[in-house]
Amino acid sequence: MRLLFILSNNPQALFLGCLIIFYFLCTNLKNMIRKSLLLLALLLASWIVSAQSYLFKHLEVSDGLSNNSVNTIYKDRDGFMWFGTTTGLNRYDGAKFITYKHDPENEYSLCHNYVRVLYEDSKGRLFVGTYNGIQLYDPETDSFSARAQWEDGKTFDSNIISILERRNG
Repeated sequence: MRLLFILSNNPQALFLGCLIIFYFLCTNLKNMIRKSLLLLALLLASWIVSAQSYLFKHLEVSDGLSNNSVNTIYKDRDGFMWFGTTTGLNRYDGAKFITYKHDPENEYSLCHNYVRVLYEDSKGRLFVGTYNGIQLYDPETDSFSARAQWEDGKTFDSNIISILERRNG
């Protein structure tokens, strides 16, 4: 009888190794080759998956985030991470934050600092829902549209909690 020793700090690899040992002890020789190839493929797939590494970084006010109270997080098509907080909207490029806030003197700033929801539509446009309405971010000018209006011209100044896209856009 042969003994197989598995040295690994990866629990998935240890579990798979134990399965292989159990398999070899419990199978008959006739089906062993076919099952061995299947197990080898599973072992290879497990090894490839476990080889991926992920980096998690805690981002705080000291890193440039406008507030630690984050209401919504979104990663856009360009790879920017957007954080909607109670005191503004933050765009993170992996190294630094840019913070967008309401400026009463600028109609193209956020209409309210309390950002509740972010949504990117099928055309790649980023919508920002705040405590006082909804706006569209314009990456060309790095600013926001004026607040959305109803057909009669009145400002849509509701507390936005969700944004959805219709099938026809």
